[in-house]
Amino acid sequence: MSSVRTLLVIEDNPGDARLLCEMLAGERTRRVHVGTMIDAETHLARHAVDVVLLDLGLPDSQGLDAIRRIRAAAPEVPLIVLTGTDDDVLAATSLPQGAQDYLVKGQIDSRGLLRAWRYAGERKRLELTEIRGDGSL
Repeated sequence: MSSVRTLLVIEDNPGDARLLCEMLAGERTRRVHVGTMIDAETHLARHAVDVVLLDLGLPDSQGLDAIRRIRAAAPEVPLIVLTGTDDDVLAATSLPQGAQDYLVKGQIDSRGLLRAWRYAGERKRLELTEIRGDGSL
């Protein structure tokens, strides 16, 4: 990635959060970790981020509710959903709710995470262009 970008990792398991951040160690990123939805909403209200990695199993928000809350807090920020289960129904449902990608913990490597990050950003830019209808970004 050409410039420093900010990644918000919303993950209640510190080990999983550390692993995700380590996967991006070679990238020019600022990585911020929070462990609850309320902390994520507070951070998003005060700080700009470029991408959100969202665990769907938080202590104060679960599943599609977590996606809806992040979409409400940061509607234009690309969102990558993380889950501990390989659930095709949840994956298929999370995308129309506003996620740009869906990753299963334990099946992610650095290359896949970077690809998801880049894809999520591009997909979100295209969605916003379609919504605006004017070709602006």
